[in-house]
Amino acid sequence: MPSIRFDVGFLFALVVSAALVAGCRYEPEQMPEPVPAPSSSSLTYHRESPVADETFASPPEPIDRVAEPEFAEPGPPPPPSEGYAEDSEPVDERATPEQLPAIKTYEVKKGDTLSSISLEQYGTVRRWQEIAEANPGIDPNKMAIGTVLIIPD
Repeated sequence: MPSIRFDVGFLFALVVSAALVAGCRYEPEQMPEPVPAPSSSSLTYHRESPVADETFASPPEPIDRVAEPEFAEPGPPPPPSEGYAEDSEPVDERATPEQLPAIKTYEVKKGDTLSSISLEQYGTVRRWQEIAEANPGIDPNKMAIGTVLIIPD
């Protein structure tokens, strides 16, 4: 019985080897003949739409003037608002320096970190993120000496 098993195994290996060898044969494909590029004189223009050729007996007349825009007639002026007096002086409503909230600043010194500045300004290191948020664009790991930081209230 062992000889039959050997013969079947040998036969199987032989068939697989033959299939692999046959599949590995390489035959290059035939390349199609190159088509020469058309010359610019042989190119033709085709219209996209099926409109007939339009011919004019004479060119259109030039326009001598531009049409004027039409405007509505002006209506009555709006009524004056409350608290408005025609003889009153204009009021400067801009804030004066005394009215502006005081902005607290801090100039970075050698060895400063946002935590150490927070400890100095607030008495705790936990508020360093508030300082970072009030100063966008500042890298907490690379603060240059002399940089002026805004210290929020």
